[in-house]
Amino acid sequence: LRANARQVCLHLALVSLIGFVLKLVLLPEAILAKKRAAGGGAGNGVSFLIFFGCAKSLAGLAAGVSADCLGRKRACVIGWMFGLALLPAVVLGTETSSWMAFRAADALLGVQQGLTWGLNIICLMDLLGPEGRGMASGMSNAMGYLASAAAAPPAAALAGDAYGEREICALLGVCVFLGMGLVCISKDTAPWVRLEQRGARNVLDLTPGLPILDMSHKPTQQSLFVSMSGCGSKAAAACALGGLTVNAATALIWGPLVPWCREQGSISLPAIGFIESAHSVAKVLGMLVGGLLVDRCSPRPVAVTAMTLLVAGLGLVVSITRGKPTEADLLMASGAVGLAVGLAFPALAVASCNAAPTAHRAAAYGGYRMWRDFGYAAGGILSNFWIGGAEDAGSGLRSATLGVALLSISAALALALALPPACGSSSSSARESEAVQLVDANSSWGSSSAVHGDNLWRQLPES
Repeated sequence: LRANARQVCLHLALVSLIGFVLKLVLLPEAILAKKRAAGGGAGNGVSFLIFFGCAKSLAGLAAGVSADCLGRKRACVIGWMFGLALLPAVVLGTETSSWMAFRAADALLGVQQGLTWGLNIICLMDLLGPEGRGMASGMSNAMGYLASAAAAPPAAALAGDAYGEREICALLGVCVFLGMGLVCISKDTAPWVRLEQRGARNVLDLTPGLPILDMSHKPTQQSLFVSMSGCGSKAAAACALGGLTVNAATALIWGPLVPWCREQGSISLPAIGFIESAHSVAKVLGMLVGGLLVDRCSPRPVAVTAMTLLVAGLGLVVSITRGKPTEADLLMASGAVGLAVGLAFPALAVASCNAAPTAHRAAAYGGYRMWRDFGYAAGGILSNFWIGGAEDAGSGLRSATLGVALLSISAALALALALPPACGSSSSSARESEAVQLVDANSSWGSSSAVHGDNLWRQLPES
């Protein structure tokens, strides 16, 4: 971390901008969902989550493949180019109030988020090495959601103002252009990946002329798709189910719950902004704690604990829908769900990366993110199904929440059975041995070329 401080700080700044952009676009969508929905009603107001979730899911898969084929930096630049394309779509939507323009903006936002956020996490994992994967995932996600928390109050306040949407567009433009500039001055982390493959003690020890990535264990197209889709490994399938579940729960908080609480007339716009900030702060705390715990033990106990806490948080959401919600009730429910999601993110990310050899870590992580980000769309579809078909929006929301809670219980059981137990040691050799066992026993990737022994990244120069 100390040797690569400049690059680490650069990627953390990038992920902060990504998180700020996310909340700047999605929170006004949630607040103004009923106004913008074509048919009105709580169920129709979550269509933005379906478009966003599907686009981000496919972009996450493409990010993993493109990172291994084109390089991390080039793939990140492509992601921020979609951010530039997002600007005219948002401006067109605010000026014309066109439903199609808003849905196009949601899809472009999903592509931009899917390509950039996941790749920044992969870059940090490359920089910090096998011993710091949990910290890399926790820090990057924490910075992103901390920026989301900072963006929530102004986004909520501007959403209720007559000219606020234009100011949101201006802020969005500043963030996108700043992000494009930062990614252009960052360095590709492929040499760090090659270091891990070769077992060299320093980037400068690598033999000149060798390829950036060792593709000697390159899988077939069929096995690549099977492994990335989570079907070729019990651990990958469990991570995919867990990721889908946590984002489906997040979609319930972002989507139907916020408009429904506002319709009850008991929660103001500033309070909604504060509660969204608290939700993001709870995520940040969970990610930091979860990242440290994953590096000290293993992903399994952290992931199972996160799913158990998620069930408790969804139980609070169910209790809210039985009466008139208060600000304190919504704060407790969103905070519990946010903490559970924060704990789950680093655990599931590290578990999915451990199930693949070094050369294809990005592709494996992209496959996990495909299923995880599809959770946004799954939450939106569940909400449309239950709320749209119910006479009372509260009872429909309650049914959708119970469905996600049952999915959370299934994910907790799957993770407890599929992931390897706690290694009982913080040594890198124990974790790397665990990664090799995962690849050999559960995956169709082939043999792993992971590095054993000391932490090789402590002396790694940025050059």
